[in-house]
Amino acid sequence: MGYIGDTPISVNAGGTGRATLTDGGVLVGNGTSGITQLAVGGNGDLLRGTTGADPVFSQTCPGSFNFTRTVSGSNTQLNIVNNDNTSGASTAVLHNEVGGTSSGDPLIQYSVSGATTFSHGIDNSDSDSLKVSASSALGTTDTFIITTSGVVTFPLNSCFLAYLPSTDANVTGNGASYSLGSVTALTEIFDLHGDFNTNGTFTAPITGRYDLRSFIYVSDTTIATSFVVTLTTSNRSYSSTFSRAALAADQSSIISVIADMDTNDTATVAVVANGEAGNTDDVSGGTPLLTYFCGSLVA
Repeated sequence: MGYIGDTPISVNAGGTGRATLTDGGVLVGNGTSGITQLAVGGNGDLLRGTTGADPVFSQTCPGSFNFTRTVSGSNTQLNIVNNDNTSGASTAVLHNEVGGTSSGDPLIQYSVSGATTFSHGIDNSDSDSLKVSASSALGTTDTFIITTSGVVTFPLNSCFLAYLPSTDANVTGNGASYSLGSVTALTEIFDLHGDFNTNGTFTAPITGRYDLRSFIYVSDTTIATSFVVTLTTSNRSYSSTFSRAALAADQSSIISVIADMDTNDTATVAVVANGEAGNTDDVSGGTPLLTYFCGSLVA
């Protein structure tokens, strides 16, 4: 550190301005005065900067902190490790916390630069539900929600129910094929992802397995010999058939299937009655629901 006799060399002469230096201490500049010596940091302490003041050793950071580097072919990662293997209480915790019920949300974000951001955390403004959102903020484009009571919902999953609001008369009976929604537009009760058209067409938003169901009620039948309901998807068709010598009463049929559908595949429902003298059979509509089509993504 340098002395002139017993006097430490001053800072402006290239010295430290101090007679001794603390073992293990960190030296901090102090203008033209003697170098400041910080107290030795404790186990796990990091040296933390503070604007306008000397840095301090601490295990807290009052501001934002970024780990950033550019490297090809290697991870940039943050590890939280507890190596103890002797106690069930030896945990490793990543803890996010906000100030209270009037604060913002504790959350974690995942981003592909310039493309996609997902967030998950507690939505403080929505009864503290745990959410996964396809955006940078919870409550916007929520894809998965768990309430504090344990109820799980998928707000963007495809799910619909629509019904025939009034009777379509004389649409089948002598072999004519009637497609649900082709004469009278169906009325939606719900369509969570907007994938159903009231003309009777459901369009799969993603590749998956879809639970599709339809109930058809045909009235004004007299001597029909067969009654066929067909649910047609882009990949294949599914049928429900009744055949008798005479179906001289109102007929109904439900068709239900878990169908494999690709993105943008469609599904429609049609009914054909045969054996009448003409296409004099009606497909009944109205409430309670007599004729309807519903479905949801299940896998």
